[in-house]
This record gives sequence, structure tokens and C-alpha cells, in this order.
Amino acid sequence: MLKAYCFLFASFFLLPVSATATVINVEYSGRITWLQGTGLGYSMGDTISGNLSVDTSKSAGDSFPDADKARYGSIGDATFVTNDSSLLIDGYPVDSLEIYDDSRIPYIGPPEDYLAIVDGAVSNDSTGASFFKSLQLYFIFQGEDWVTQDLLSGMNISTSEPVFIGPSFGLFLVSKTIQNSFGEYDTVSDIAGFDFDSIKIQSVNVNESGSLALLLLGIFGLIIKRRLH
Repeated sequence: MLKAYCFLFASFFLLPVSATATVINVEYSGRITWLQGTGLGYSMGDTISGNLSVDTSKSAGDSFPDADKARYGSIGDATFVTNDSSLLIDGYPVDSLEIYDDSRIPYIGPPEDYLAIVDGAVSNDSTGASFFKSLQLYFIFQGEDWVTQDLLSGMNISTSEPVFIGPSFGLFLVSKTIQNSFGEYDTVSDIAGFDFDSIKIQSVNVNESGSLALLLLGIFGLIIKRRLH
């Protein structure tokens, strides 16, 4: 009987009891190239830089059925996408990650490798006005097969070559929606858009918590201990 339990105990370690998540880290630098509204305090030509991180384990899963596309979203979890920008993104988190592997982006020409990351939040003030604040990064890669799978596992991009960065861009955005006297909703936006001078994107696989493994390990330990006495 003890041998049987030992066999079960050993087999346990061969089971895939822990999952793997992908963490995507982005470093970028660039220059402000277009402004709207107040421009959020930026001026044309200002240099910017920052870091952003995406933890896919915090998302609700892939909502695109296509093999060459993926969309991950997380509503209410501020740790899905995080960034170090000076724009205070407070409120109820609404984050997203979209990936296109050599697939046609809606309304944008031929198939491309495409990556879009949004770190955003919605909020309301005492007057009833609603706000959407976000940092948005859009990468449209040209010249090489940058994305090889829609999970981005093992991605490693580091470049400052305009021909590779292509029409990629980012923006800081704060939009305000209010209801006018006619009962209609008006939205005004303050935006500071920027082009990239350099980008670095890396993805790493991270093992999620093996709490189930620890629980089963304890149970098997108690069984063996009782059989030995």
C-alpha cells in the first residue's frame, strides 16, 4: 500500500498544476509631435520617455477567436497594465492589449504586425461629468516579422530605426464628457501625441502561483506519515 501512495506522490510532480503568464515590458522615448486642446501642459518638440508593463495573468483572457489576433482586457484591475508616466490615471481601471500577427488591422492597409496597449481609467466628478484618462501606445512594425505568435511569448525588440518603427505612435489623453442643456452629450479631449525615437519591448514567461501543488503536497505528506506509524 505504501508503494502505491509513493507512486501517486511521484506522479503528482509530473502534472501541470501551475500555469504560465506572459509579462510584457515596454521602454520608450520620443518627441511630442501633435497637440489638441490644452495639450496637457506639453509643447511641440518636448522629449518624453517612460516604462510600461502588461501582466496577461490579470486579464480576462483572449476575446478574439482568430489564430492571428488576440485581445486581452481587464476591467477593474489596475495591475493589468501599469506605467510610470506623469499623467495621473486615477479612477476605475479600463486596460487593454491588442495583438495582430501579420493580420489586417481594421481600416489600416495591408497585413501588419501590430501591438496596441492602453492603460486607462474612467471617473466622474460632482457635476456629473465623466472622464477618461489614458496612456496609449500603438506599434505598427514594418520590414520584419516582429510578432510570431499572438501570445507574444519570447518577444525581444529593441530599435531606434525609423524604417522599422514605421508609423508607430503614442499619446496621453484626457477626455471629458458632459450633458448639455439639450440633453445631448458633448466630449472634449486634451491630447499630447508623440512619435517614438526608440522602443524596447520584451516579454517573459512567469509561473503563476502553485498553491494547488502545495495543498496536494501537504495531503500526500499526511497520508504517508500515517502509513509509516
